[in-house]
Amino acid sequence: MTEEDRRLVSENCHIFYHSAASVRFDDSLKYAIIMNVRGTRETAALALECKKLEAFVHISTTYCNIDREIIEEKIYPARADWRDAIRLAEETDDMNLQALTHHYIAPHPNTYTFAKSLAEHTVEDMMLGKAPTIIFRPSVVISSIREPVVGWNDNFNGPVGLLAAGGKGLLRTVYGLQESVQDYISCDIIASLLILATKETLATKHLNEVVVYNGSKYKYLPTTTGEIVQMGADLIWDTPYEQILWYPWFKMTRCWYDYYIKVLVYHMLPAVFLDLALRVAGMKPM
Repeated sequence: MTEEDRRLVSENCHIFYHSAASVRFDDSLKYAIIMNVRGTRETAALALECKKLEAFVHISTTYCNIDREIIEEKIYPARADWRDAIRLAEETDDMNLQALTHHYIAPHPNTYTFAKSLAEHTVEDMMLGKAPTIIFRPSVVISSIREPVVGWNDNFNGPVGLLAAGGKGLLRTVYGLQESVQDYISCDIIASLLILATKETLATKHLNEVVVYNGSKYKYLPTTTGEIVQMGADLIWDTPYEQILWYPWFKMTRCWYDYYIKVLVYHMLPAVFLDLALRVAGMKPM
């Protein structure tokens, strides 16, 4: 951000929404902390420079407290100090950080949820008592249900990539439970909830606490993985993709042996054959 852009924000911003983050589960610990923790610190610092600031809204995730069965609308104790985490990421090389990642982030399953949990504490420590502050935790955000148009999406995160790959015939098998309940919520619903949460906070002007909202439909409209896969399979016949590589066919399994055999037969061998065909044709392999 240039000095001119920074000045423009600091002089004109009333409500500051911070939604920028790396959402990859396989980010290195160093990258996840730099992007999602230090990035939040720098964003909060910029918000505090805003002369007309009325509210600061940080977009977190319901999964930042993944070790808890019931997640209430409050900030839970941190597993590490965010200041120490930033210092560690800045001063330690990737190789050494990789060696201690598993122990450092436990019980979190990946660096994303760990970093997002630290980001909540970054917001609390920097913004509490200085401006009305909201932490909003959406679940898995997917395509729009109404606005700006039905089905709008700008990425392949969550189930979108899974269904797109299955519809193209690329993805043939996935290891998982069809009975597992998925907590997806449309991006336009989240946008509306953010506006409502901001309006409520502006009306009450909370300064002595960070207000936390969970944006989830799990309790009200549970949907299983098997149901989602079946919906996608049914839609393929109504609105098929263009340039399908293979006949769409998708199967979930909970057996490791079955899964690896299908990966070998339906994913690896066809990929090797296709690359060989491309090489023979004088083209670059995929």
